[in-house]
Amino acid sequence: MYPDAYYNLGVAFGELGSLEKAIVFYELAIHFNPQCCEAYNNLGVILKDRDNLERATECYVSALQVDPRYYQTLNNLSVVFTMQGNLDAARDFANRALSFYPNHSEAYNNLGVIYREEGDTENAIKCYQQCLSNSGVDSDARNAYQNLLLALNYRSKNMHEVFEWHQLW
Repeated sequence: MYPDAYYNLGVAFGELGSLEKAIVFYELAIHFNPQCCEAYNNLGVILKDRDNLERATECYVSALQVDPRYYQTLNNLSVVFTMQGNLDAARDFANRALSFYPNHSEAYNNLGVIYREEGDTENAIKCYQQCLSNSGVDSDARNAYQNLLLALNYRSKNMHEVFEWHQLW
C-alpha cells in the first residue's frame, strides 16, 4: 500500500472541498501508516470545523504521540480548548507551539483571542500585531486584522490610530 498517496488524496480532496472523501483518505493514510502525524492533524482540522471537537481532539492527541513538537497540532489543540472555554489549556498549547516555532502567526492570533476572552485588551492587541508582523497581509492574517480592529475599539480613544489600522487592512 501507499499511505503517502492516501494522504495526498486527502489533501487534494480537502482543498477541493470534498471533505467526506478527504476524511476517508486521511483515515486510510492513518490505517496504513499510523505514524503519519500530518494525516491525524488534517483529519482533526476537518472534524473541528464540523464541531466534532471530541474526535478532533483525539486526532490531535494521536498526532502529538507521533510528534510532540508538531507546532501546527499544538496550535490546533489551543483552538479547540479556546472553543471549549478552557483558556488555561489553550494558552499552554499556544505557548508550546510558539516554543517550537516562534514565528507561528496563527498561534499569536490564538493567544490574542485568549487574552481578549479574559478581558486583557492590551495583550490581545500585542498578539494580533505580532501575528500580523509574522504573516504580512495574507489570508492567514485576515482573522488577526479583524480581531485587532475590534480590540482597538475597546482600547483606543485615539480614533486616528483606529482609522490608520483600518486603512492598512
